[in-house]
Amino acid sequence: MTDEPQPDLDELITLREAAVLAGIKESRLRQYAMELSKTTEQPRLQTRRLGQSRTRPYYTTRRWLDECLASRNPGGRGRPAGQPPAPEPESEP
Repeated sequence: MTDEPQPDLDELITLREAAVLAGIKESRLRQYAMELSKTTEQPRLQTRRLGQSRTRPYYTTRRWLDECLASRNPGGRGRPAGQPPAPEPESEP
């Protein structure tokens, strides 16, 4: 058992941070934010924009990201919900 605190699944994170967590490109997450789910007719990835500027970034949450990734891979062969991607193997000099 670790003493590491669990991340807040409902804390807003940028799409760039979400892309790093998911191990996929930010542009793909933007596509998921625009695509409608076939079952719910809602965007596959829920996002929010904060502020009034047209250049403001999109935000999502770990919970929304996990739901999107689960819908992307319904067979359950992806990373477990709420878990960060596996660390990169260290290269030897």
